[in-house]
Amino acid sequence: MAVKATVSFFTIICALGASAQQTCKLTPFDADWPSEADWSALNTTLGGSLIKTRPVASSCYPGNPFHSSQACEIVKKEWGYSYYHASLPESVGSPLYANNSCLPPGAPGYTATKGCSVGGAPQYVVNATTEQQVATAMVWASERNIRIIIEGTGHDLNGRSSGAYSLSIWTHNFKNLDFDASWRSPSDNRTEAAIILGSGHNWGSASRGAAKFGRVLVGGVDPTVGVGGHIQGGGHGPLSSTYGLGADQILQVRVVTTQGQVLVANEAQNRDLLWAIRGGGAGQYGVVTGYVLKAHPNPGNVVSCAIEVSAAGNNPAAKEAAWRGFAVLLASVPDLMDAGLTGTGMGLASALQNASVSNSTRKVSASISFFTYNTTEDKVTSLLKPVRDRILAEVGNSTVTVNLSEPSTQPDFMAFFESASEAPSGAGTAGLMTSRLLGRKELSDIPISTLASYLQRIMVSQDPTGSSVMVIGLQGGLGPRNVPEAMRGALNPVWRSTYIHMMSYGASIDSNVSPQEALAGVAQWLEETKEPVWREWAPGSGAYMNEGNPFDSMFKEDFYGASYDRLAEIKRKYDPTESLFVLSGVGSDAWDYDLNSGRTMPIIEAVCVAAAVAVNTVILACAITFQLMSCFVTVSYVWSVPPVVSVPSLLPVISLFMPMVVNTESLIVWAGSVTAVIVVSASDVIFIPIPVQAPSSIMSFFSPHVFPSPPFMSLLVLLLFRRLLQLSLSFELLALLLDFEHPGRTRFHHRKRVVRSDSFGISLVAAGTFIASYDLARGFKLCKVGSRPSG
Repeated sequence: MAVKATVSFFTIICALGASAQQTCKLTPFDADWPSEADWSALNTTLGGSLIKTRPVASSCYPGNPFHSSQACEIVKKEWGYSYYHASLPESVGSPLYANNSCLPPGAPGYTATKGCSVGGAPQYVVNATTEQQVATAMVWASERNIRIIIEGTGHDLNGRSSGAYSLSIWTHNFKNLDFDASWRSPSDNRTEAAIILGSGHNWGSASRGAAKFGRVLVGGVDPTVGVGGHIQGGGHGPLSSTYGLGADQILQVRVVTTQGQVLVANEAQNRDLLWAIRGGGAGQYGVVTGYVLKAHPNPGNVVSCAIEVSAAGNNPAAKEAAWRGFAVLLASVPDLMDAGLTGTGMGLASALQNASVSNSTRKVSASISFFTYNTTEDKVTSLLKPVRDRILAEVGNSTVTVNLSEPSTQPDFMAFFESASEAPSGAGTAGLMTSRLLGRKELSDIPISTLASYLQRIMVSQDPTGSSVMVIGLQGGLGPRNVPEAMRGALNPVWRSTYIHMMSYGASIDSNVSPQEALAGVAQWLEETKEPVWREWAPGSGAYMNEGNPFDSMFKEDFYGASYDRLAEIKRKYDPTESLFVLSGVGSDAWDYDLNSGRTMPIIEAVCVAAAVAVNTVILACAITFQLMSCFVTVSYVWSVPPVVSVPSLLPVISLFMPMVVNTESLIVWAGSVTAVIVVSASDVIFIPIPVQAPSSIMSFFSPHVFPSPPFMSLLVLLLFRRLLQLSLSFELLALLLDFEHPGRTRFHHRKRVVRSDSFGISLVAAGTFIASYDLARGFKLCKVGSRPSG
């Protein structure tokens, strides 16, 4: 039976600078992890709403190990669609962030040898239908130091709705929707039209529901995107440039905290929480179960018209001219948006910076589809013709083709919404993007040649034979700028001066390595290539957190801006146990989450672990040898017999390594003329100083002249038996240090069979100076460790 893991000496040292909370989130490999009976009792308390995760693609593996109820052929057919993943409590649209743990054959990242495991998916899911169920589950998990995640549709592009060894709150069933033509504000009694809806809606069901009352909501154009995560991260869409972002529409929310409170947040109560929910990021402050959102009149019509710029040939001159034409188009956007237009566009380019790659079959092109409401086709055309003329004046028509499409009209917004969202939304693919919010000074106030250069540089491709895609969203402008101060929340203030939200792709996921390694490689490439271009082009700007680089080293500034520090205070208030962790979330830089192991640990401890793994792997053979010597020396002291090992030449070496193998919970250290025994247990730390001269060798250190009293004899007898146990586990430690494979391996499945001991660890101490330690009992956890997570 596994022995309960205790806090090692190095953890005490590392945690001094960390929070008072436990430094690692529990995993099934910890003795404190709830038993099956505990989970069953929780399920009973929740009225049978607890689901044990059973990966749906399990049916594609021999024996269907998790007993999936869906046939493999159905899973393979539906895997590429967002609506399918949204219907499953454990599944997400970006399985790379769930460590590709159980993929169907043919899916990106699938390898038959990896097999099927729960892996990066939650251990259990609460299929919640009431706020009380959410509150009960949140308190239960928080008290047990279990990570909590929140999932609505699983559409999140940055892995924030999945997490290993977590309890997931599935808000899928909160789908109430009603209309109040005169919703009254609790703060000043003003009234306005509002839609009251549950957070389980996606924008398809929410928009269609609002349309029944003749109203529209500021939401996403993709009908499969969930309301909850989208709107809390800012939430842009076709109406953003008119009314502001989705976060700007929130009048009131209902939130369940990790402490079990069910709170109503509006301008009259819990105002700080309302402020945080208005754009401060999803999955961080509590579970939002319902919204009251501004409801706007349905526009009378929607008029669309597009401009496309492309190289007339495949020669370098034509392509350079196309870049300049593209720059003229973008430079015109601020004036067009101030005139009432909005829209979305795309750029496509080959990797022109690679001279070794033939460009003969590649092309450079860009297009923006503009649209606006309650207007005429002639009005839209009159705004766009001068832009076409400026492009031609800049580059001529011999090298660049500039097309202005015929305008088209939809009778109302919902007709436009349905036509724009006809194609099913993709999912199950692997990709990573980076983005930037661009204002007038980045678009119109710089030379065309400079803007064209930035466009070329930001559209590089990691694959020298591939292409790079840019998505251009005209979601800023007058709408966000004109939102009243009282309605502005934590949304990055840069949005107020933004015109274009620009996303750049081009990174390549290596399917031949683990997801952790693949993401780390892409993150490094983005940090070295694209992020510097953004920072040069738009210094002091930011990025849209829902569609950005989650490994951005400046995520605090880019995603949250000036709101970050206040958000950190609010998170500590409403989530004091730090149960809610998301990648690039508020406070996430204090934690490390390893996709390969599911480990989540505090950042202060990561330096210790990283250094220890590197050092211990090299010197482990020496450690095993000196484990034996430690036993002999302890026996030598207890029975007062001559030391077994007494070769003088070995004394300096033994003096260096002996402290390394001393028990991590009963560690003897010395410095100068003071020797001390530190006994560290799960509940206390005992420091016993002993004023003696520093020992000249490890042998005299264990001499009866240093520790003559019976209590120390008892301590050393205890060390003897623990040392024997530690020696027996050393080879297992060596295997694990050299093999950080996914923890879903067969030998780790049964938690009571996991090799673990409260004396199982290594500490390296030299000349009285603590250097580093690695405690295997913390090997597969979410813990506070050393640096920004790389996967």
